[in-house]
Amino acid sequence: MAELYGNFTKSLDPKGRLAIPVKHRNAFPEDQRDVVYITRGIDKCLKAYYANEWQAFVDRIVNMDNDSPIDKDVLVREFIGRASKSVFDKQGRV
Repeated sequence: MAELYGNFTKSLDPKGRLAIPVKHRNAFPEDQRDVVYITRGIDKCLKAYYANEWQAFVDRIVNMDNDSPIDKDVLVREFIGRASKSVFDKQGRV
């Protein structure tokens, strides 16, 4: 997912849509360029994942060792529970 690194300050348009920069849309694998999973990040940011990376992220959390010092249920609620699956429109907005 290294291709998706970078900081972009964006705002929502009047209809509540967010434009994803072309650089980031083009970084998605060709067969996964229509859907993006967006969840909260740390430090007041959003994190976006294409389908395969999202599933890997979810699997890592769900399969965490129960003896981990981090509470798995908190991670599920905060990151997975707050996620949104979005489809790009023709202008690259979600």
